[in-house]
Amino acid sequence: MVGFDGTVDDVIDSLRAQGAGGNDEHRLIGQDEVQALLDTLADSAPALAGALVPKLLPLATVTAVFQRLVEEAVPVRDTRAIVSALVANATRSTEAAELTEIIRPALGPAIVQTLAGLKEPLAAIAIDPALENLLAQAVRAAPGSAWPFDPDLGARVGAAVSAAADALIAENRRFAIVTTPLLRRPLWALLRARLPQPVVLAFGEIPDDRAVDVVAVVGGTQQLTEGT
Repeated sequence: MVGFDGTVDDVIDSLRAQGAGGNDEHRLIGQDEVQALLDTLADSAPALAGALVPKLLPLATVTAVFQRLVEEAVPVRDTRAIVSALVANATRSTEAAELTEIIRPALGPAIVQTLAGLKEPLAAIAIDPALENLLAQAVRAAPGSAWPFDPDLGARVGAAVSAAADALIAENRRFAIVTTPLLRRPLWALLRARLPQPVVLAFGEIPDDRAVDVVAVVGGTQQLTEGT
């Protein structure tokens, strides 16, 4: 265990200093590190910290949630916000992947803040509704699959989103791909090999008062399925 009483971000920094790191930084966060974070939270919010583990969720599940958030570079410095969201939603699921998606809207303002200033619009790449429907059919047909999409269609979608992102990347402009909750994680998994640290948001993760600048819409289905 790393001797540390800070945040997940600080734990990662500490582990990096010891020579760990790479593209799988989420794997640096183990149960010992998450327990240390809960112990630190207990100093300022003992009732909240004590309500989560093991009363509502096992430590292994909470650790897996933190790992999935870190994997997508979601800001996790506010441990209290994450634990509060888990306490509020623990009865809805005991599965880490589903729980992570459930609590992400509560973390949406912090995610968006990493992409645009308070008074700036969020630059977004949207998916054509017809294409979203086609991709959603694939996800529903293979629930829980890490790769539910037809390989050829997946490649075309990835290439189209990457092409739409080229100008934004060239301008060093942060952006998000926005889609439905059902498609959010599978689309992120599809794009992670093509884009540097892709940010894929479900619509509900964007605060209602945040302006959005849709810079591109990827689709429709005929272009992507036929390659025209």
